[in-house]
Amino acid sequence: MVKMFEQAIDESAIPTDDEKKLRVISKTQCAGCGRYFTGMSIFDAHRLGPATARRCMTEDEMRAAGMASEPLMVRVYHENHTNREEHEVWYDVGARETLRQVFAKMPSQGYGALPEAG
Repeated sequence: MVKMFEQAIDESAIPTDDEKKLRVISKTQCAGCGRYFTGMSIFDAHRLGPATARRCMTEDEMRAAGMASEPLMVRVYHENHTNREEHEVWYDVGARETLRQVFAKMPSQGYGALPEAG
């Protein structure tokens, strides 16, 4: 047991680094560049140009547009098998901060905190 803030906390309730990596709720992989994204809106935002000449943003362009990436465990489905693989997953920094602020105002439901922005 670890004492924090004068309250005993079961160490097993504290998420490990691997458990924190499993917090990808939705992932989308781009067939063009192979990158993974946390959802369709961030995936759509990384694609530029008209439908006949679309291209993927470079990593520098994505960072300039307010995106960032971090290594996370991703569930990969293939022929009725599920595997977990580590991949760089891109997310919207502004959207993550908005969620962090919303959840900070809510009473704890025991789900743990959002991972720190990286």
